[in-house]
Parts: sequence; C-alpha cells; structure tokens
Amino acid sequence: MPLPHDKQSICVIAGGTREELFSRGLQDSLNLRSASALVDPKKHSLILNIHEEYLLAGASHLITCNYDVVPGRGFTSEEIIQYTRLAGRLALTARENAESNDANFPATVCGSLPPLYPSFRYDRTFDAEDLKRNYLLIAESLWSFCDVYIAESMSSIAEAKLVFEAVEHLGKPIIISFALNTLGGLRSGQDVIRAYREMIAFFKSRLEMERETPQPELAAILFDSSQPEDIAKAIKRLSKEESLLVQMREHGIQWGGYGDHISPTSRAGFLEERIAPGALNSKLDVEIFNGFMQKWKLLGAHYVGGCCGISPEYIQVMRQNLNSPTCIRP
Repeated sequence: MPLPHDKQSICVIAGGTREELFSRGLQDSLNLRSASALVDPKKHSLILNIHEEYLLAGASHLITCNYDVVPGRGFTSEEIIQYTRLAGRLALTARENAESNDANFPATVCGSLPPLYPSFRYDRTFDAEDLKRNYLLIAESLWSFCDVYIAESMSSIAEAKLVFEAVEHLGKPIIISFALNTLGGLRSGQDVIRAYREMIAFFKSRLEMERETPQPELAAILFDSSQPEDIAKAIKRLSKEESLLVQMREHGIQWGGYGDHISPTSRAGFLEERIAPGALNSKLDVEIFNGFMQKWKLLGAHYVGGCCGISPEYIQVMRQNLNSPTCIRP
C-alpha cells in the first residue's frame, strides 16, 4: 500500500538507534556491533526504550535495529531470521507503546535492509544471487512488523538495484538510501543525479514487467550515513533538476536525507569548534544540525532526520523547528 504523504508534509526519520545504544553503555560483544543488544535478552528493554523516545520526540519514521544482523558479522541464516524478527517486533511494540502514551502521530516502521558486509565497501566483489537471497531472507523476516522497507547505506547504483529486485514482489513500498562521499557523490564515486536517473529508469522498467505479484513501489530515494554538509550538496543539486523531479512526482517518488552527527573533521564541525570549543557536544550543535534540516526542507526535501549520533533530543528540536504537518502511516 502506498505511503500517502501530503505535499507539505515532512517525514522525520529516526535512524540513530544503533549508535544511541553505544552512547548508553552497550558493549560491542564479539564484534557484533549493535546486534549485541539483540543477542543479549537483558538489552531488549534498552532497544525498546530508545525506539519509544525517538517516537515521543516526534519521529514519523522509525528504523528497525537489525543493521548489524548480517552475514558479514558472522550470523547464520537461522540467526538472521531470529534476530531480525526480534528487531522488527521491538520496533512494532515501541510504536504501540508510544501511541498509547499519546505520541503526536502514528509512526511508520521501516524495515532495515542494511549492507550485508562492512558498509561502504563498494569495491567488494559480491555474488548477485547470494546478495538477493540474503536480502529476501531479511525482508521476509521483517514483513509482519514493518510498513515499508528501507535499503540503507547503499554505496553504488548496482547494489541498490539488486536490493530492490530482491524484495520488490513482497508488496511493501521500498525506500532506497545512498551513502555519500565528501564530494557529494555516492561512495562508489558515481554521480548522484545519475543514480537518481538510473533508479527511476530501472523502477519504470520493473513496472512494465508482467507479474503475478503486486506491482513494486519505489517510495523514496534518500541519502544517509553521511555528513549533513555532503547531503546538502546532493540535495541542492537535485533541487535544480526539474525534469527529474517531474518524473519523480509522476511516480510518487519522494526524496531527502537523514544525516550523521557533524564530524569535527567536516567544514561545519571545524566552524562550530571555532565559534565555541566543545560545541559539537552542546546544544549549539543541535541547532546547527537542525539548520541543515531547514535548508533541505526549503529545497523541497520530503524526508529529513538523523542517522549515526543523532539522539532523540535532536529529533525533538527538528520536529519543533519544522513546524509542518506530519506523515501519515500507510
């Protein structure tokens, strides 16, 4: 079923649960990263609490925390099913709890389809059929718990196409999200406008195929796991591509991004520290980060939000500052 967004609505994505777990004391057990919290039953309540805090802060889209439940972390197929379903169940429970506690609006649960091996390795040689088989396994495990799938941190056009092809028949909207380099291109070096054009052409070709399963839906193409200033470069370029935006509107494809915490090595981080030493860990940083969100909105983005290092506090300020109607759950 489509994601019915009003033209003026702004979707706020909470994609920071993974790093928020570590900021609250999670230990990386056996190099499992955030999956350590799923493997340890004592940490399930921590995941649940963080999810709920994001929703009560004003997030409209919550991403399941199975980002590290992948073959590249040593998980077997059986374990991927087990812990991915658990991640989906925790996100769905958090939404139910938040709604009972008077959250501002219904939220969309996004089922994470993460990189199967260490993120951003666009140069890694992978077997296409093996990749699709694993993504289908993850997607089927999340199916009962999510409203939409989100392919996170895609580093190349080919990777994004394979993920889409693997899950398109499952009857849920799909969001594709690309990770960027410091020049505003994909991590593979591919141009972002080319990525949008190729994904839209690919989607249109998939629509033309005869099939017995539901028609696929490409709900949005986003940017994530990147510095806000790099996402800003890509969004600014995209906002000037009128013919491309017309195609996206015709097919109901939205756009935007959810960025990482500002890095001290980035231009924005350097300027922050010059203004006030320690600013990157202060309320000033929250305001500067949200300034990026305001700019993205003014450029026409439908999706904004936070990825690594963006806590519920950031989301709360973001929602207050956006002062916009919210997304509606499908």
